[in-house]
Amino acid sequence: MAECDATDFVFIPKAYPQTAGAADEMAYAINSLLSARGSKTTKVWIGTPGIDSNNFNSGYTASMLTSFLTNVYNELAYKSKVAGAYMNQEAIYGGMDFNNVLNGTQPGNRQIRIMNEIRTFVKSGKIGGTQFIWCPYYGSGTSAATIIKKIGHVADKVNIFDTVFLQPHTMFEPDKCVGNLNGVKYSVTANQICYRDNTKVIASKASSTQIGYEMEYAPRMSGFAGLWADYKNAFSSCKSKPCLFYWEGNTEATFNEVNAWF
Repeated sequence: MAECDATDFVFIPKAYPQTAGAADEMAYAINSLLSARGSKTTKVWIGTPGIDSNNFNSGYTASMLTSFLTNVYNELAYKSKVAGAYMNQEAIYGGMDFNNVLNGTQPGNRQIRIMNEIRTFVKSGKIGGTQFIWCPYYGSGTSAATIIKKIGHVADKVNIFDTVFLQPHTMFEPDKCVGNLNGVKYSVTANQICYRDNTKVIASKASSTQIGYEMEYAPRMSGFAGLWADYKNAFSSCKSKPCLFYWEGNTEATFNEVNAWF
C-alpha cells in the first residue's frame, strides 16, 4: 500500500467489544503505513468496533465505541494524519420509527442516536480529524427496499455523517443485488439516496451529507471479470464523486487496477 495512489485509508477493527490490545494493534498498523508512505499524501480514518446483526442488541453505548477511537489515537505517532472516524456498521438493524428518526424507541432509532453521539465526539476534535463517514450496503434480497429506506432517512433526513458511501455488494451476491449498481449511481448523481428505480427516499433532502460509492474488487469471486467491468461502466461518470475502494489481494495487478481508477 506504500505505493498505492489512493490517499485515504480506513482502518476497521472486528466486531464490538474490542480490547485495548486491539487498539494497540491498529495503532501499530497505522503507524507502519504512514511511515512507509513517507511524504505521499495520506489520511487515515479510525473505525469503530463493528456493530452487526449479532450484537446490535447487546447494550453497547457510544462511549464504549469512542473509547476505542481514543485508545488508537493516543498511540499514533502521526496524529495530524487522522481525518476522522468511520462508523463500522453496514446496516441499521431491527425495526425503525421513520417518523422519529433520532428519538424513536425502536432498535434502529437507538442505533442512530448512538451514531449521532459518536458524531458529537468526533466533531469535538478528540481524535484530531473531525470528519465522520459511513459505508452501509445498499440493499440485498427481499428486504432491499427497507434497507435503502433506512439509509435514506439517516443520510438525507438528519445531519450525522459528512459522507455516506454506498456498498453495491453486487460483486459478492449478484443474484440478490440486481439493480444495485444503477441504484447507487442514481443516488450518487442526485447526492441523495434513491431506490433502484431512481425514486428518492426523502423527497426533499434536509441534510448536508454527501453521497458517495464504493468500488469492490474481489478476483476470488465467480464471474469476477464481468462484474468488475459492470462496476467500471456504472461509475465511470462518477469519478469526481466521493469514492471508497475495497480491494482484495496484494498483487501488482490489484494495485494497477486501484491506481487506474484514481
